[in-house]
Amino acid sequence: MVKKNSILSKSIHDASWSNLIQITKYKAKEAGKFVELVNPCNTSQLCSNCGEKVEKSLAIRVHNCPHCRLVLDRDHNAAINILNRAVGTTAQACGIEPLDSIMKQEATLFIGW
Repeated sequence: MVKKNSILSKSIHDASWSNLIQITKYKAKEAGKFVELVNPCNTSQLCSNCGEKVEKSLAIRVHNCPHCRLVLDRDHNAAINILNRAVGTTAQACGIEPLDSIMKQEATLFIGW
């Protein structure tokens, strides 16, 4: 049985995210920018270099890909994947063919910083 408090808590949580997104979009528009929402599902599990899924628990903080040997912080790996998804989505919306090879090169360069 689900308690009323957990349902209310979820509603408050959902409203908070919605409010954050709304404010972020407003501020971006004000600055002449835009916000691209992406699905964050598996962004820390997928290798940003080769695309293979490397499952790990939340306790594992380093992404270590056995397929391509990429090693970097788990959150850094997720951020690159989110960037790649956002750029790919934007390119498709503009009718531009996604440039996967260029994105992988940029991600590799970014990793070297």
